[in-house]
Amino acid sequence: MAPDPAGLEHPAPRTSAAGLLAQVAFWQAAGFVALLLLVWTIEVLDLPMLLYGDPPSRVDYIGASLVSAGLVVCGFIVVGHTYLRQRRTLRGFVNLCARCKKAHVAGLEWEPVESMLVRHASVGVSHSLCPGCFGDFLASMVERGYLTGEQADALTEGRAQAV
Repeated sequence: MAPDPAGLEHPAPRTSAAGLLAQVAFWQAAGFVALLLLVWTIEVLDLPMLLYGDPPSRVDYIGASLVSAGLVVCGFIVVGHTYLRQRRTLRGFVNLCARCKKAHVAGLEWEPVESMLVRHASVGVSHSLCPGCFGDFLASMVERGYLTGEQADALTEGRAQAV
């Protein structure tokens, strides 16, 4: 946190998801540009001759151009694919209310998780109880007198065998 002239502290600005994706794409593209520069540096300066003492060779503009074209195509494919996959992954996140467990999809109203899943994920929803909640449910049923302890134990064993 950086203090301002009045002595108050402000949190550092956060980078948005789109900004982070743009940074990743930038550095990937920069890597491909560096490869292009390396190809042309090797070709124009004849680095094998300078570094290893190989016999001098003529600049192969056609060969370097073909390699460069391949690098550009690969660069577009890699950077574009990575950017789209990461964007799709970020779009897959759903905000859930910590209290009522309603879901919020960008641009839409808050709605029950079940409705959101059926509408946006194209999946069916079925309700069940996890083992911990099932145990709590049976304990409350015994506590209220709806079940005996033996009945609750039998239900717990039957559920364990069904799973």
